[in-house]
Amino acid sequence: MKYEVFYSQCKQLGVTKLINANVENADLLYDMLSDDEKICYVTQGILNGKFGDGIIALTNKRIVFVKKGKTETILRSSIVSFNYEKSLFKGDIILNCSYGKVRFGIVPAKIAKDFYDKLSKVMASPDTYIPEKVLVAPSYSEDNNSAINTKAKAVLGCGFLLIVILAGFLFLVSSCGSSVSLSPMEQKIKSAGISDNLTDEQAKEIAEALKKCGFNDIVEIKKDPDLDDMTGAGEKGYRLNLGYPFHNFIVYLSPNNSVYQLRWANRDFMVNGEVLKRRETFVLTDQEEAEIRIKTKELVKSVLTVPESADFSWTWDIDKDEENIVVRSSVKSVNAFNVEFKNNFEVVYDSSGQNIKSFILGGKKII
Repeated sequence: MKYEVFYSQCKQLGVTKLINANVENADLLYDMLSDDEKICYVTQGILNGKFGDGIIALTNKRIVFVKKGKTETILRSSIVSFNYEKSLFKGDIILNCSYGKVRFGIVPAKIAKDFYDKLSKVMASPDTYIPEKVLVAPSYSEDNNSAINTKAKAVLGCGFLLIVILAGFLFLVSSCGSSVSLSPMEQKIKSAGISDNLTDEQAKEIAEALKKCGFNDIVEIKKDPDLDDMTGAGEKGYRLNLGYPFHNFIVYLSPNNSVYQLRWANRDFMVNGEVLKRRETFVLTDQEEAEIRIKTKELVKSVLTVPESADFSWTWDIDKDEENIVVRSSVKSVNAFNVEFKNNFEVVYDSSGQNIKSFILGGKKII
């Protein structure tokens, strides 16, 4: 989704102040959204009681939780039912999904209730639902001007005039220096100190190389002198955090700041402009992950003594490479004597996710 579209939809909901106060999470959110998604609600909340201060976004296709270092997607098609619970200080939205429960805690409760009401409408008519203003905390309200007195308005008016003059001056200066507008990703590259003479065009070229390999955001960039001139071509090396599992992604730049090589885990993603591998080879889409979870749960339950007693952990490790998809988690269930026990399991699929290569439950090899 283009940032202009994202911001326009947020403005329609009345949450631009909330977005501007959470820029880092907002950048991650809009990078995740597709062009055909429609944002129906944005608020802040807690995921499953342990991931707080994140952005919760409801679209016509899914619910997304975003916090630096943690993202969660719940597809609309995977939601079996949902309900609202009110406590003293907050409200909870409980989603009963095909793969388990998800709980969002939202403060105050009236915002949680508003979220629940909008979710009900979206679930009923996802394609025809027309987004409307949502409830926000008073500090993020865009209509809360009553506290501004006459004197404050005068001060703000003078301040606004100074801002306009300063903005005009900065515009003239920036126009002389460069005519190229930079995206948030390109701005991170430009401001990372990669080179004293890195131009806007070169920053855009580096971002474009990463996008060709499937990466649309950068968490962090660090210079690593130990990587310099590894091949004798005078290249400079940088370590990038591109989000899980690409925490140690390496970029080599030629002396002229063009992309020489992109590399991760001893694999070349790009060499001299040629794309050799893409992010998708090592990361499942949200839909693929949901399907592999469902398939794995059915497999595990098929060998349990009492399948209906299965209680799966919320912690799942799902890794993918060129050959395998490896799924690891745990399950609690009861035996024939109604005694509960917990077993770890590991299922290895081929890269398509269709064929099982091995299945280990409780240390015992089943397949």
